Parts: sequence; structure tokens; C-alpha cells
Amino acid sequence: MYQNKRDKTRKQIINAFMELVSKYGIKEVTVKQIAELAGISRGTFYQHYYDKYAIFDDQKQMIFQEIIIQQNLFLAKKESALRADLLEGKFVSKILDIVKDKQNIVAFLFNHDDEFRVQASDFFERINQKTLTKINPLVTTKRIEIISAVIATVLIKFIELYIFYPDKYDKAFILKESRELIRVNVLTII
Repeated sequence: MYQNKRDKTRKQIINAFMELVSKYGIKEVTVKQIAELAGISRGTFYQHYYDKYAIFDDQKQMIFQEIIIQQNLFLAKKESALRADLLEGKFVSKILDIVKDKQNIVAFLFNHDDEFRVQASDFFERINQKTLTKINPLVTTKRIEIISAVIATVLIKFIELYIFYPDKYDKAFILKESRELIRVNVLTII
């Protein structure tokens, strides 16, 4: 019961934050405004978040954590199965499912968090490096870093197109293009 109430309050805070930031911009929004719109006290706000910027961090961490869980499931597979799944786009498909499930939050982060693209790029580079190292531990670190950076950059753009232009860049299109990207870049090291 306590956890349900805590989750409900967090959701109220997040919704109020997103509404206010969308309307006025992050610099203009105060904790007092967020608390008032959420129907809570400032003290309750601070029980959940250090400051208004911590809401951005919380939302990014939630999304990144879900992706890490999926990556760990993929990395637990044997190398041959991991390669096949990667080349079939199964991991990218899971990422797109997570992004679609959190579409409003992801769109909000793209639009209002100046650090989101850089942090997401760093995040995807790290997980790509981990995956590529498992596929072929003999490849040089420099090569893995470069390929990981390229894939991360393109993946961020794919996610952005998928979120903001779903009619033009639907999941099937993104998966087709990502499989080609992976085939061209990753096959060179497998």
C-alpha cells in the first residue's frame, strides 16, 4: 500500500513537472509550482526528488535501466545466438518497445533536457561496447569504440524519428534500417 501511494505521488510530480516545463521551460518552473500542480506539499516533493532537475535524471535512469535488463538477457545467450539475434534486430526491437511504452517521457526528454542526447549516446556506446566485446573479444578496443559510437549515434536518431514521426518512420522501417547498419558494421568484426 505504501509503495502504491509513493508511486502515485511520483507520477503526479512527473506529470506536473512535464506540463509546467512544456509550458514555461525548465528555468522558469519552480518546485513550488510543481508541488501545487501535483497537489502535494513542497516537503512531499523533496521526499521524492532533490530538486526539479532530479526528475530528468530519474526518468532517464528508468528508461536506461529497462534497456540494461534487456541487454543482460541478450548477453546471457551463447555467442552464436547473440549474433543471430543482433543481426535480426531483436535487441533494437526491444529498445523500440521500451521507447514506445515511454513515448511521452522520451519525447519530453528530447524536447526539454539539453543533456539527454549526449547522455543517451554515452549510454548506448557503453552497452554497444559490451555487446561487441562479447561477440568478438579479439577486436581492438579502438575499433569497438568507433563502431559503438557510430551505432549509438544512429540509434539515437532512429529513436527520435520513431517517436516524432511514427507514420513516416514506423517500427518495421527502423528495424530494416538498423539490421542493415548492424550487418554492415558488426559483421566486419564477427
